Amino acid sequence: MDSRAKVIANFGRYAKTRNKSTDINIFWKRYVDGRKIYPDENITLIDKTISFEENIKRAQHAKVLIDFVIDKHNGLSFRTFEALGNKQKLITTNTQVKYYDFYHPNNFLVWDGYDFAQLDEFLAKPYVDIDEKIRQKYSFKNWINYILQIQPYEEIKLPNPIEDIKVKP
Repeated sequence: MDSRAKVIANFGRYAKTRNKSTDINIFWKRYVDGRKIYPDENITLIDKTISFEENIKRAQHAKVLIDFVIDKHNGLSFRTFEALGNKQKLITTNTQVKYYDFYHPNNFLVWDGYDFAQLDEFLAKPYVDIDEKIRQKYSFKNWINYILQIQPYEEIKLPNPIEDIKVKP
């Protein structure tokens, strides 16, 4: 069981109690019965991967994306940039998102994995448009141009949470 299983199960329980429509798929090929870990039927256990194209299509049709990180991972996931690019809200357990220039608390919720009231409050808030220049800076095209040093590109400076904490009151 990976480090995010409890958070995913909690979110599934939240969605069920609030009658929220979900499309949560867990790739499961383990000897343990997955329903013991993910008991809610709104979490689908699958034994075949979803294609990249299908995953993108599903994400584009969602009102809200979720991104529950594995403890071993560092940095932002692709889900964060999908949400930003598609002007969608994101519920994540990744605290790093708060240090980026695109962060807005109406659009990105850093969830503790337990507080359902926090989810209700977040979902009730309207999405706030992010400056288009900032959105474009994190676009796939700009990332590639920046990495390969192909002009034009907008420089991407990754935040340093330790330094940001020192600066903020």
